[in-house]
Amino acid sequence: AEGRGLVWVNGEEFTPPSAGRLELAPEANVQGRIKDPAGQGIPKVRISVNGATPAVRNIDPSFREPGDINLFISEVEPAILTDGEGRVSRHHVPKEFLLSMALEHAGFARELFVIDSGKDRNLPEISVGESGVPTPVKWRMRRLPLDVELKPGMSANVKVTDHNGKPVVAG
Repeated sequence: AEGRGLVWVNGEEFTPPSAGRLELAPEANVQGRIKDPAGQGIPKVRISVNGATPAVRNIDPSFREPGDINLFISEVEPAILTDGEGRVSRHHVPKEFLLSMALEHAGFARELFVIDSGKDRNLPEISVGESGVPTPVKWRMRRLPLDVELKPGMSANVKVTDHNGKPVVAG
């Protein structure tokens, strides 16, 4: 629906005979520009959302906590491409969530980060992993609107084949 964000709930809440109700969340304004080191917009940068969480301090990297959504294992992949000038606009992103994102484009280093789709909590990074771990991993936080400079990097296209040279599609 126009101006509304995605919402998800535990499927056990909809067991028959009870009726379920979903109320769409307010939509976050996710926009920005992806550019090269010279400041030029990069067209066709692939931007994927890997997971979302309402957590505010420590993210479960597998997005298994209550309220989380793990899109690594989903059959739905919410990825988009930047336009010809490197601009991006993503609709239906719910407010008040931390979103794990990846940027990918041939010739540039892959960029992984988290955006806060709600209040700007002014965090430069966020802890990822088990709470209480003495040295948790830190993920970079980015602000909206996105203003990302991709760094040049190596990339490779890999084709997996069997012993007859035919593409492997499963397993």
